Amino acid sequence: MSGVVLVMACLGWVAGGRVEAAAAPVALVGSARPDFRPGSWSEGVGRWILRQARQGRVLVLTPEPLVDELARYFLHLGAASAEVVEIPTRYQADAPDLYRTIAGADALVFPDVAPWKTVTTWRGTRTESAIRDHWRAGKVLAGFGAGAMLLGSPLADRRLGVLTASEALRCPRPPRLTFTDDFLQVLPGVLIEPAFLREGRLPPLLLGLAARQAGATRWPGEGGWGSPGLAREPSGMPGPATGATADGATSDGATAERARAAARPGDRGLAWRGPLLGLGLDERTALVMEAGGPATVLGEGTVWFLVPSASSVVRLDPRRPPVFTDVRAALLTEGFVVDLTGPQVVSTPSSAVPAFPDPPPASPWTLWTIDGSREEAAAAGEMQILQHTHEPLALQLGLLHRVAGRRTVPWAVLMPNMAAAPELIENRIGGVFWALSQQPGQVGVLLDRGAKAEVEAAGWLTPLPMTEQASVLIIDSREAQTRAASRWKSWPDAAGPRQSVALFPLRLHLIDSKVRFSLPTGVVEAGR
Repeated sequence: MSGVVLVMACLGWVAGGRVEAAAAPVALVGSARPDFRPGSWSEGVGRWILRQARQGRVLVLTPEPLVDELARYFLHLGAASAEVVEIPTRYQADAPDLYRTIAGADALVFPDVAPWKTVTTWRGTRTESAIRDHWRAGKVLAGFGAGAMLLGSPLADRRLGVLTASEALRCPRPPRLTFTDDFLQVLPGVLIEPAFLREGRLPPLLLGLAARQAGATRWPGEGGWGSPGLAREPSGMPGPATGATADGATSDGATAERARAAARPGDRGLAWRGPLLGLGLDERTALVMEAGGPATVLGEGTVWFLVPSASSVVRLDPRRPPVFTDVRAALLTEGFVVDLTGPQVVSTPSSAVPAFPDPPPASPWTLWTIDGSREEAAAAGEMQILQHTHEPLALQLGLLHRVAGRRTVPWAVLMPNMAAAPELIENRIGGVFWALSQQPGQVGVLLDRGAKAEVEAAGWLTPLPMTEQASVLIIDSREAQTRAASRWKSWPDAAGPRQSVALFPLRLHLIDSKVRFSLPTGVVEAGR
């Protein structure tokens, strides 16, 4: 199946929201390390990068000592030359000779290095100028792992460490949620998270999008406020931005972030003119963008596209868990091609099929409490995921299994302990999306340890107020149109193909005890 299958307006990428075609090729890779085996996922990505560089000179730029694995890999694939250039100080980063060295490269590669280290070492130096000039000249840029984050703007810089999924579900204003807006800016308006499923980056990415939607780029005490449209109250807390309530909620989409995105010059790169785009990259997966052309998904896993809609509600009350409703999402696997100037999916792989979502049941729901701390709570749903706690790599090994549930909570896939064990978060979150792709139309309900939710007889699901309450994540697949599955076997001893999926369009909601979700209709009621 090919051709236009989904206009992104269906995903809530608002009318008039467009991006300009990229002036130079870009490769965003979710993994830090390549795989040297013939026919591996990274061979296709690496050869794509070298084609854009005409098999020329590759420089791997790093601010800290690095094993030359990436350079050796590009030599292995036939690059004319490839070397690691270590730039550990601002003095060295500002050297005229280094500018000339970078200018002579045909491809620049950014490895998996802590983003804040790179920003503080290179920002405002000749090294940053050389990278920008390389991009303006139409030469390819590639980022691996955290290196891919450098190409987005805003950049979640991790200056105080990595924000975990558990923190993102509980704290609307965590100290570790910080952004940099003035480094490289290759892809303005795109917030990038690598190793997406494996490291449980969905909740942090949702919180990052919510923070930007509400207008704040930094929390108090972290170097000031970076939002021109956000007023500072005498108390030091931010005042309401355009379209925001005093507690940080936005509902009409008229935020300061959107105004800045619309006014920001493209700098010959992607200039997002709608809401901020969240881009998640699974391990062993890449999104490659042709100069002036479309973007293609390569590799074993999924590329995740998340964007707020005009009806999104954001509430970042420091006394409560974060609330962020009606986030539109598309999950795409290898072979999907996206025209970012539309934006629209313009081509799908032969494995893609229509989703045909099931309708919700007509019978009334049963009054029931879902306990996010108890594994057995999953059995109350329409179907139950098994084998996800026995092996941390179960999703990659094709070991996940689903069985019929008790249907106490019909038309729902329940997942407790969402972020309780970091080594299992890929199986828990990815497993729900996999199950929804097998039976589209149902609703995924994910609760972390300590969270509870009540289902009423009318089908309303409401989180209960708890000590250290965590947001409940809702995944609504009733509008899904297209689905597909990865064909890759991630490991030689895998039981079957990796259980990464494509599924779109979807709606995601983070809700707390003042918000309720209707399982029969998909309606969200906030502000109760």
